Amino acid sequence: MAPKRIREKLSVLTRRLGPPAALAAVTMAQTTTSASDSMAAMIMLVNSVIPVLVMVLVLKLLFSSFKELGG
Repeated sequence: MAPKRIREKLSVLTRRLGPPAALAAVTMAQTTTSASDSMAAMIMLVNSVIPVLVMVLVLKLLFSSFKELGG
């Protein structure tokens, strides 16, 4: 892809997603070489984020139930 075309794609991403999301998308595109690699990277990212979110929700639920029992 020519540098001009890359700049055009980056400006479109920045307008649509905002600078942080565009940077993440560009980084993902540069580090992966094919669609299957990109999909595997996205699945790995989701699989690492979901357990953390579940743990945070469980801890929040536990602490809120302890507050109700104590007070």
